Amino acid sequence: MENKILIKLSFFNSTYTRVAEIYRLLDTIGLRVMILPPINCGKRAFILLPKNDLKKARNAFDKLNIQAKDEEVLMITLDNKIGAIADISRDIRDKNISIRHAVLADISLSQAYLILECSDNRLALKAMTTSKRASSEF
Repeated sequence: MENKILIKLSFFNSTYTRVAEIYRLLDTIGLRVMILPPINCGKRAFILLPKNDLKKARNAFDKLNIQAKDEEVLMITLDNKIGAIADISRDIRDKNISIRHAVLADISLSQAYLILECSDNRLALKAMTTSKRASSEF
């Protein structure tokens, strides 16, 4: 499996109802996205999508009059075991790359999904790919 670079769209005033409305709209136009629920008491939510779907998502957001900021991020699937995030962090650190932001997106008994924004996402992706510690299914 491979790790992936995705686009993170973050938007504010994100009640759970509003996030569900956005998800339904994106689903009706055929976009496969992962939505992270509102954080900070509903102030901000995130949508993760493949880079080639950004234009479609932006058009959908315009229809709903939603302002969103886009950033390139990595979505990593890790084995849910002690030290998995530390191992990935070491692989990235060893290439002199900074992790600017990290969010645990989902967790199950066997896998953990981690969203990373690094100083150099492509080099971080290469560091993780060569380490064989992480993979992505998105």
